[in-house]
Amino acid sequence: MYDLICIDIGNSSIHLGYFANGKFIQSKNIPTHVVQDFPGEILPLINKGTPISYCNVVPCIEKEMQVIFKENNNPFYPLSHQSYPPLPISYPKRSEIGSDRIANSIAAYSKYKDFSIVVDIGTAATFDLISPLEGYCGGIIAPGPQGFLDFLHNGTALLPKLSLNDLPSCKSQNVGKSTESAMFLGVLNGFNPMVLNIIEALKSEIPNHWDSEPNIILVGGASKLLDSSNFIFDPYLTLNGLAIAFDYHLDRSTK
Repeated sequence: MYDLICIDIGNSSIHLGYFANGKFIQSKNIPTHVVQDFPGEILPLINKGTPISYCNVVPCIEKEMQVIFKENNNPFYPLSHQSYPPLPISYPKRSEIGSDRIANSIAAYSKYKDFSIVVDIGTAATFDLISPLEGYCGGIIAPGPQGFLDFLHNGTALLPKLSLNDLPSCKSQNVGKSTESAMFLGVLNGFNPMVLNIIEALKSEIPNHWDSEPNIILVGGASKLLDSSNFIFDPYLTLNGLAIAFDYHLDRSTK
C-alpha cells in the first residue's frame, strides 16, 4: 500500500510515482494514447483510496481522469498556478504556465538551493529558470526531438514517419547511410546545439553579481539524446515536485 501516488500526464506518456512514508518507492509508465482510448486502463496502476497528486497537459482526458479517481475513492489534487504551490511565481501570466513545469520548478526550488535551469525534453522541450529569490521566472518552449522528425515527415512527400524509439545506433556517425539515419542525424546534430544555446540565453538573465553557476537539471523521456555530462540528470523531478506540492497542501489543510 502507498501513501501517495503522483501522476504526470504528458502528451506521449503518463508517468506514475509511488511514495510511502514520504519516500519515493518506484515508478511506472503507460502510453497516453492508451488511456485516451480506454481510460480504465489506468485503474490497475492506482491503489483504491490512495491520494493522488497530479499534473496534466492533455485537457481532453481531464474529466475522464477525475471520474476514475472518484469512482476508485482516490482523493485527488490537481496541480496548477491556483493551487498555492510552495513556489514563488514572478511570472505575469500565471494561468499560462503548464502544470508539469510548475511541478518541475517546485522540486528544483526545494531541492537545489541556487539558480536552476530545468530542461524537460519530451514532445515539447521546455526550459525554465528558477531563482532562489523570486522562484519561477519564466522560460522558453521549443520543439522536442520527435517534433523535428514529425515536421520532416509532415512537410515532405517522401520522408518516412519515424519515432525516437526507432533511433538507430548512429550517434557516432557524421554522415547518414540511409534516409532514416540521415533524418536521425539531422535531429541529433541540430537539437543538441539548440538546447545549449537556449541554456546560455537563460543563464544571461542571472544577475552578474551571482557567483555560482546555475544547476542545469535534465528531465524527460527524450533526454537520452543529449550529452548530459554537464547536467544533473533527475528523472523523477516532476513526480517529486507533485509530492512536495501535496505535502504543502496537506500542511495548509491541517492548520
